[in-house]
Amino acid sequence: MAERMATWVIWGVISWQRKFEDYGQAQRTRRWDVELEGRTNLDNCDVRVGVLGFGLMGRATAEALAGLGYQVSAWSRSPRQHETIRCHHGVASLQEFVAGCDVLVCLLPLTPDTEGIINAELLSWLPRGAAVINGARGRHLVEPDLLGALDSGQVGFALLDVFAVEPLPQDSPLWTHPRVRMTPHVASMTTLEVRGWAQREWSAANQIAANYHSLMAGTGPLSKNLVDRAAGY
Repeated sequence: MAERMATWVIWGVISWQRKFEDYGQAQRTRRWDVELEGRTNLDNCDVRVGVLGFGLMGRATAEALAGLGYQVSAWSRSPRQHETIRCHHGVASLQEFVAGCDVLVCLLPLTPDTEGIINAELLSWLPRGAAVINGARGRHLVEPDLLGALDSGQVGFALLDVFAVEPLPQDSPLWTHPRVRMTPHVASMTTLEVRGWAQREWSAANQIAANYHSLMAGTGPLSKNLVDRAAGY
């Protein structure tokens, strides 16, 4: 699942970086526009990507982006360390972190502290024209605030996989906004069951079975999948 999420995020980063949404519009109108990127292409090393959340999903995504040559940083609630990715932590460092992001990726767990974290104030900290990618939970994002930032040009592109209400209501302006690309909560879908050569212990069916057998044996649930109720994830 972490690999799938990383692939989805990379698609969003490249879409913003290479103006693929603009190229798509040019194709739909039969316009041969060789000047969309202004002959000043952004190379990977020019793009600063910040990942909100540095758990399993966030770390895998950050490492995949760093491996492609992007400038990658990460933010988390508690201190983290990494050999090549610059790590920030705590509310006090959030504005500095966001201000250094050309592309802001949200892969945070949803807790009372992170609900609504992508709001008008945070979006105002981004460099003008930056991209926002949310593959975490819909309630991380204040949707009217994002729409306002898109309409003003503060945010240049948004890739969204999750929404406060799902399925997304038919009257949501996100459906038709020219600077929004959406997917229906499929960025990283759970592997229910895998047959044949690719049997994997992390499929949902195998995890449930392993936990069941551990409980029946009197040894409790498997520790690697426990939730810290105090932390909220």
